[in-house]
Amino acid sequence: MAKIQETIAAQLSRYSIAGYDNIKQHVILSVALAFCIMAHTYLLVFFAMGKIEPLIIANIGSLAIYYFTAAFLIKRRRYLIIRTIIVCEVSLYATFTGYMFGIGNYIIGNFLLILVLQLLLPYGDLWYRWMLSLFSISLMVFSFSLGYITAPVLVLPDFENGIFIAANICIMLFGTCIEIKIEQIILSVIDESHKYSLEKATLAANTDALTSAYNRRYADEYIENLQASSPNVNFCVAMVDADKFKEINDVLGHDVGDQVLIHITKYFQTHLRQNDMLFRWGGDEFLIILKEITLPQAHGVLDRVRKQLIDTPFQAKNQAVNISISVGVAEFDLCNPYASIERCDQNLLVSKQRGRNMVYSGL
Repeated sequence: MAKIQETIAAQLSRYSIAGYDNIKQHVILSVALAFCIMAHTYLLVFFAMGKIEPLIIANIGSLAIYYFTAAFLIKRRRYLIIRTIIVCEVSLYATFTGYMFGIGNYIIGNFLLILVLQLLLPYGDLWYRWMLSLFSISLMVFSFSLGYITAPVLVLPDFENGIFIAANICIMLFGTCIEIKIEQIILSVIDESHKYSLEKATLAANTDALTSAYNRRYADEYIENLQASSPNVNFCVAMVDADKFKEINDVLGHDVGDQVLIHITKYFQTHLRQNDMLFRWGGDEFLIILKEITLPQAHGVLDRVRKQLIDTPFQAKNQAVNISISVGVAEFDLCNPYASIERCDQNLLVSKQRGRNMVYSGL
């Protein structure tokens, strides 16, 4: 069962959310056709051993219909037509079998199976399902009428009749269980795939496409969450700017500038504390929110990271590029978050005015 789930999940991973319904129909109907082919193969062998020619011909005809359906219609994804063929074939075969052997519980079961699956596995418009259901009911009524009007054409010996009845009941029960179980597995996998796709879409909406740092939109959401969940925790906020970034772009090109931003992002993501959050604020500026920390501690953490960044080698176009940053830090007041961000931005300006490559917090 786990193997089936893995296979279905692998198939679903190739489709968008809009395509999940198609792959669901594809898997369910492929399994249904495979089961019908196996069932009629068994019945063909059974009737061939008994040399019952009308049923041999009927089963060969059924197999031809299902092989054609599997070979051509499944590939063309004509799912509504496939379901119609399955319902009609099972109904007609049940009627023919009832005519040949008389109405038995297994024949009734075949008709009930069709009607139950119409309810459990809805597809198409409601009127279309009602039409197929009425077709099956009409054939069932006709089969019962034949049972009162005419005698069975064939009467099997008790032993063979017992095997035939038992086999039909098993086919009916297994067919229902398999179809329902496959439906449950697919719905479960689709649900997990929906969750994964939603998480993936949310992550894409919250992150910067170039650096994979959280973006400014998510920073606003994160700050709102902090205001609601952590009103009594000490925070600090820092604004980080890459020194002489315009010169890097002008001399080495924008592709190198992009690599510098990616390098800075990865470095901070690796060297900041686990609870600290990094956001790309815009251009070459990054915002950092540090949790459960005082201003002197935040100053020390960021200054250590700044010094280590300078000593970290970075190669661009076969030459070493010295990367340094300027940082402004301030206490983060959750009651006035954007005033705090403005204050750390002013501290960043002081850091740059004093020669860059430093952390300024006003201490």
